[in-house]
Amino acid sequence: GDGGNGGDSGGEGNGGGNGDGGNGGGSGGGSGGGSEGGGGDREAPEGDEAWPWELFYEIDSDGSGQITFDEIRTFVENNNYGNSDDELRNLMSAGDTDGDGELSGYEFYYLLTGVKSVQDNGEGGGGGGGGSGGSGG
Repeated sequence: GDGGNGGDSGGEGNGGGNGDGGNGGGSGGGSGGGSEGGGGDREAPEGDEAWPWELFYEIDSDGSGQITFDEIRTFVENNNYGNSDDELRNLMSAGDTDGDGELSGYEFYYLLTGVKSVQDNGEGGGGGGGGSGGSGG
């Protein structure tokens, strides 16, 4: 934020800068919000292709909204796809953009289609820190 005016009175100078400090509170608050999305309603978000989400919900056997390595391996075994553990690990690490070791619906969608989900507005960046107040005159 802008520092205050640093006016004659000294009291006036401090007011302006402090107000913005509140923005810092948002920092990290949004983090991970994007990644969990799509777990609850088990339907493709409006505007997305349906098949990647249907596949995601099929693999996500515990309904957590995140796919684990074990869930993918189970799915591959049940459908006799024959992928090796190494292949699946590479797939996981390629798709796992936030590094939590699991694939969210959005990560999985991007991995399969090469385009971001319409609802994927990032992993929730933090708010910027507030500016420092001006010193009073």
